[in-house]
This record gives sequence, C-alpha cells and structure tokens, in this order.
Amino acid sequence: MQPAERALARSIELAKVFGARVIVADVAAPAPAPDFAVSGAFGMQPYYTYDLAQEQRVDQMLWNRHRDEIASLFAGSGVTHEFAGVVGQPAAEILEVADHYDADLIVVGTREASFFERLLEGSVSERVARGAHRDVLIVH
Repeated sequence: MQPAERALARSIELAKVFGARVIVADVAAPAPAPDFAVSGAFGMQPYYTYDLAQEQRVDQMLWNRHRDEIASLFAGSGVTHEFAGVVGQPAAEILEVADHYDADLIVVGTREASFFERLLEGSVSERVARGAHRDVLIVH
C-alpha cells in the first residue's frame, strides 16, 4: 500500500469513530520550466511559450483518475468525503486546503526519504508538520 493510501485508510478509520468527513487534498505539482528558461542573459528570463491549457488537461485527467481510486477506497465506509484538487508545492497546498476547510486534523502518509532528499528539502510530511497550525498525524 502506498503512503497516500495508508493515510486515506487511517483517515477513514478516524472519521468513522468521530463522525467526521474527510477532505482529500490531491496536489499536482506544477510543470517545471524548460531548462533554457532557467538561465537568461543579464539575469533576464528568456521568452518561451507555456501551454497552460495542456497542463490543466493533464492535471484534470490525473485528478479524475485519483477521484475514481479515492471513491473506491471510501466505498461502503459510510464516511463522506470531498475532493480538493490543487496545483502547487505539496506541503504548502496541503496546509492551505486544511486552513480553507478549518480542518481539525491533517493526516499525511510518509515514506522513507533518501539521504539526499532529507538533506535538501525534507519530506512533505515533515514540512506539513512544521508548518501546520493544527494537529498532524503522520501515518507510517
């Protein structure tokens, strides 16, 4: 089972006990800028075309697939859930969704990050726990 699936399973268990609903934040990371856009002359960014409509279609396809998978996890549980598909950096967007819905608890999955991931940026669950203004449950 993937970390996100374990977190969803735990959130379903908790929602059943407390009679709560679950808001599922599904974050699509923004597409990186092309390599040539990173270094422009004299600190200026070079002009390049960006197909926002194409990225939105890809995000929508991903969210539709995730909605189906999430619906199957919640099927028969008796727990109501809402889907919040957002684009951005995962930790920041999870925190924003939690704030928007005034969540009582944020439930996130975690996986073992590599040495370099921990060294450079830490895990998403770690950044959520550090930045949250509410309780966070990290599901291993």
